[in-house]
Amino acid sequence: GTPFGLTVGTRCGTATYYLNANYTVKVVNDATVGKRHISIEGTATPAEARYEQAGVFKVAFLGMSGAECEGPDYVVQDFCDDFAIMQTQNWTTL
Repeated sequence: GTPFGLTVGTRCGTATYYLNANYTVKVVNDATVGKRHISIEGTATPAEARYEQAGVFKVAFLGMSGAECEGPDYVVQDFCDDFAIMQTQNWTTL
């Protein structure tokens, strides 16, 4: 992925997703900075119906301000049994 925000300067970054009972998705991003482990948790909810696409989410991370742009934050670009490719709404990170 492309580093931005808290992931700048990190190594070995991963994102893990868990389905919550209310059909939102728990997002856990982990990485290392030198010898220090960092982790941030958030919640992904399906985007508004007007976006009319499956795999389009609005993500909020605990302790972080909301996205600058209205609309979906993350889009599932590709999905397989053991990985997914995600894209952020921050197009400067492409």
